[in-house]
Amino acid sequence: MKNFIMKRVNVCVFAFILISSALFSACGKDNNEEASVVYSELKADDSEEQDVVTSNIGDEQMANEELSKGIINISIDHVDQAVEWEDNESVEALENLIDEKGSLTIQMRMYGDFEQVGSLGADITSDDVQMTTGPGDIVLYNGNQIVIFYGSNSWAYTKLGKLKASQEELESMLANGDVEVFLSLSE
Repeated sequence: MKNFIMKRVNVCVFAFILISSALFSACGKDNNEEASVVYSELKADDSEEQDVVTSNIGDEQMANEELSKGIINISIDHVDQAVEWEDNESVEALENLIDEKGSLTIQMRMYGDFEQVGSLGADITSDDVQMTTGPGDIVLYNGNQIVIFYGSNSWAYTKLGKLKASQEELESMLANGDVEVFLSLSE
């Protein structure tokens, strides 16, 4: 695409220069100098246009890479939930695990009256840091367990994301017994 655009731009510039040169050469030597100036200005403009085209193609490629990167869907007890996922290696590893298995169903259990915990069935990349979690936080614990908070806790975790739900919604879906979490990738 980039080469096609550049060829079309170059053909247009070349045609303009030929026409300009023919017109200016008929008018004398002073006009040939003007044609050289016009050619130099066109060449500078062509370079700027090439940079813009390259920049737009780069933006489009980045957007396509983002679209091709899987978006993790989550449902809790068969109700889809909105999540803001982190941009880190652990989320990428989770995406790869989901992609490899097709989807993941995780049986979660209540723990400590502030969280739900469930096994991923495999170890994934982790980068645990000491943190204080809040309601809605989704974290990785021990590299192989996913934890979803409806309360708060301080421990070393790897942050994966955050549910976009109110405190009341979180307590309603997570604080009344064990839950089932289903993870899949957007098509």
